[in-house]
Amino acid sequence: MQIEKERNPSLKEDKFQNWFEQKISLSDPWYKLILKMLKPIVNSFEGKRVLEVGCGLGVFCIHIAKEKGEAIGLDISKNAILKAKDLAHKYGVEDKVQFVVSDARFLPFIDRSEDIIVSSETLEHISNHEQAFHEFARITDNSGYICLTVPNLISSLFFEYVFFMVMGQPKYVKKFLNVEKEYVFHYFKVKRLVNSESLRIVDIRGTDYVHLHPKITRFFRLGKLVNLVSNKLETKKSWRFLGANIGVIAKKTS
Repeated sequence: MQIEKERNPSLKEDKFQNWFEQKISLSDPWYKLILKMLKPIVNSFEGKRVLEVGCGLGVFCIHIAKEKGEAIGLDISKNAILKAKDLAHKYGVEDKVQFVVSDARFLPFIDRSEDIIVSSETLEHISNHEQAFHEFARITDNSGYICLTVPNLISSLFFEYVFFMVMGQPKYVKKFLNVEKEYVFHYFKVKRLVNSESLRIVDIRGTDYVHLHPKITRFFRLGKLVNLVSNKLETKKSWRFLGANIGVIAKKTS
C-alpha cells in the first residue's frame, strides 16, 4: 500500500506534464483548427491586437507574442493567469503579452478595440454564452474577426463527454481550467449564435473526426490511422458538422 502511495504523485506529475506539453506545443486539435482558419486572412500577426478569451495557460497568446503580435489573454481562473504569466516570462515574451482575470460576459475593453478575438473551448463552460458572444462582437473592430471553437456533442466526442460526466475531470486540469460545467454545443447552435450578431461567416468547419480517448489511441497504436482518417474527412464539407470540435471564423460587418 505504501509503495502505491509513493507512485501516485509521480504518475500524476507525468500526466500533468504530458497534458502541459500538448498545450505549449499547440497540438490540441482546436488550436490547430484556429491557425488553419486564420491563415488565409491573416498574413502576419505583426502589429495585430489579438485577444484570447478563456486563455487558460496562455499558450496561444505566447505564440502570438512570438509572432510579433500584441496579445492579451483573459481567463476567469486566477491559477491559470498566474501560470500564464510565469510561462510568458519563461519564454521571454512577458513584455509582449498581457494577462487579465475577468469574466467573459463582462469584458473590460472598449467597443471596437480588438483586431482578432479568439476563444477556444470556452463558451461551453459559460452559462450565458450568448452574452459572452455579444461581448466578443462588441469589442471587435469594424473590420475585425472572431474565431472560436467549441466541442461538438453530435460526434464521437459524445462518449468522452459521458465519461467525464461520470468520472469528473482530472484534478490537474481543474486546477487551471474552469471545467465544472459543460453546456451542449453543435453545428447548428454555433451558426445561430454567429448569426445573432452583425457578423458574416467566413469559414465554418470541423476537426478531430475520429475522437478516441488518448489511452485507447496509445494502447492500440492508432495515432497515425486516426490522424489520416480525420484529416481526410476534414476536407469534406458534407462532414463538417460531425467533427469533435467545430470552428468558425466570422467578420464584423458593422
